[in-house]
Amino acid sequence: MRPRFFSFRKTLKEWCLLIDGKDPSTNKTHNKLPNHDAAHIGWWYEADTTHDSATTRNLAYLVAYLEVFGPRLSMKGLGVHEGWVYPDRAIMRSLHADEVIAVDGTAFVLTPKGHEHIAPWLVQDGNTFRRVTGTEQKGNRTLPMPRCCVRFFQRPRLTPKAPGLPPSFCWASGRM
Repeated sequence: MRPRFFSFRKTLKEWCLLIDGKDPSTNKTHNKLPNHDAAHIGWWYEADTTHDSATTRNLAYLVAYLEVFGPRLSMKGLGVHEGWVYPDRAIMRSLHADEVIAVDGTAFVLTPKGHEHIAPWLVQDGNTFRRVTGTEQKGNRTLPMPRCCVRFFQRPRLTPKAPGLPPSFCWASGRM
């Protein structure tokens, strides 16, 4: 069953704010038809800009795509109930060029390097991905810590004027 577009968009926004600290800048609408030209890898390399695949923006988009659509990301478009979402061309090109993802037929799939990149955020359960719990967190620790965790792990200075800070929920660790 295909997800609703608003559900995908909500997940993308959550991951972008958590990992990158900014709202997503693309995938704001869905399309009625798949993009058949995108089934060939050459189309992805026609994009004008290249990003470093290790950016937080690229990671946020990849994690969102995988969580919503699973381990095989169709190059022609990601199916939603209302139509198709086209994966961000510059992001997918960068991830492919840096061997984070590979082409398998007409789909992008994670490489071992890709699994390392998403390990702090997602774990694969068969044909789906789920968010990592605090006890499962592993992988490349050099990735930026989510902004909410930075605030969470900083020791607040308690003063007579500020006896404590209100608890805040951390999506990455699942703790208050």
